[in-house]
Amino acid sequence: PLFEIINSSGMRELSHAILCLPLLFKLAFTFKIGSTVWNYHNGVLSNGALTSSLRPDTKLNFSSKLKTSHLELKMSNEAVAVIGGGISGLTCARELSKLGISAVVFDTGKKEVGGRCSTRKFRNDGRELVFDHSAQFIAVSDDSSPVFKELVAEMESAGVITPWDSSVVGTLQAGGRFQASSAGSGTVYYKAPGGMGEVPKFLAEQCQVERPVWVSKIRRNRNNNSWGAWHYKEFVGNYGHVVISHNGKCAARLMSSAGKECDLLYKQLNARFGATVKYDTPRFMQLNSLWVLCAHFDQDIQTPAKFEGAFVKGIRDLSWVSNNSAKLESTGSGSSWTIISSPTFGQKFKCPQENIPPEHADMVTEKLLSAFAVAAGLPQGSLEPSFSFVQLWGAANPISVSDVPSNTPFIYQNDVRVGICGDWLMSPSIESAVCSGYALAHHIGAVMNESI
Repeated sequence: PLFEIINSSGMRELSHAILCLPLLFKLAFTFKIGSTVWNYHNGVLSNGALTSSLRPDTKLNFSSKLKTSHLELKMSNEAVAVIGGGISGLTCARELSKLGISAVVFDTGKKEVGGRCSTRKFRNDGRELVFDHSAQFIAVSDDSSPVFKELVAEMESAGVITPWDSSVVGTLQAGGRFQASSAGSGTVYYKAPGGMGEVPKFLAEQCQVERPVWVSKIRRNRNNNSWGAWHYKEFVGNYGHVVISHNGKCAARLMSSAGKECDLLYKQLNARFGATVKYDTPRFMQLNSLWVLCAHFDQDIQTPAKFEGAFVKGIRDLSWVSNNSAKLESTGSGSSWTIISSPTFGQKFKCPQENIPPEHADMVTEKLLSAFAVAAGLPQGSLEPSFSFVQLWGAANPISVSDVPSNTPFIYQNDVRVGICGDWLMSPSIESAVCSGYALAHHIGAVMNESI
């Protein structure tokens, strides 16, 4: 396994496909206040999906390429607004559609959906450079849920993903010392030949997606128990249920607009930031920050051992490096690398991510290239990219998560019909995001059936 998670029963192994290694602290209970039944999880934390803010004068685009107007849905009398087009939100909407329930995904993505499962493409000197700049792969173990295994098989059959040779994935230490993952570990790794952004695209094919839309306010109409949603001052519809499938400050701010009856939901979404857990028993969501450097080199980097992706051990500033050109089987010359910082580096050099000063970006780039040279066993100053782009994920990964039962990995408040899903309710992984969205969709379906 690539790392271990700490839980209430001790240590257990788990492989995951996101950016770094979290500590999991678990606290949970269920209670009832009046007619409100809660799955309440103290210490809940977020999936770190990055949501880019839209300017108030941004023109809405309701003709997204991902909007599937051809989809024949059995329309329900209660539509669901899914706010956030990451893996959990898309999975939730996809399952709701299968249940015959109308669902609309609102996402802030200007180019694509996907949240932390995305791919960046750049044009440089007439050629296209492709980088997986967030989620790096999908891991399926013997213990993975049947729901997730079925989706992985479906995506593999459709050509969205393909197995990633375990001999080129593993860990890397200073000097280029690479250790491959064990082929007999029971874990199979999958990559997306077109980039990890193809995974949310596949899920979105069976969803109605509206983007770029930033739902900035929701208000409840108590007369019919529906929810109105707004993109700034523009009304975007009434919905019978609301699903919050993003996190961080934007999600907390949105829930604060919903009124005092949603205060406990707001507290679950209200995040703190830092590289380490601030208390032995976390009392709120804690997220780390990560810098991601996308760099292309005109010549292949000669490392002591050939590898395509590795978690970095023993180097303070790094957590992951990956050769996108080899991983994605690019036919162009040179190599394009994704270099991901450690959480401590992310915290130390964090700045406003919407407006990174050029001199700050240059400094971060230089430091990450220096750390990469140490990891790869190359002389300092030898790594000179012909193209580079640096990005800060201000809300990258949870460093503590909620303890929810594996069969109900979501939060749902019955009386107001608002639910929350995301990988941060279980563990920061694509599998957890899928399972959370799937379970919440089926719970909403059951609630609707009971109310008929």
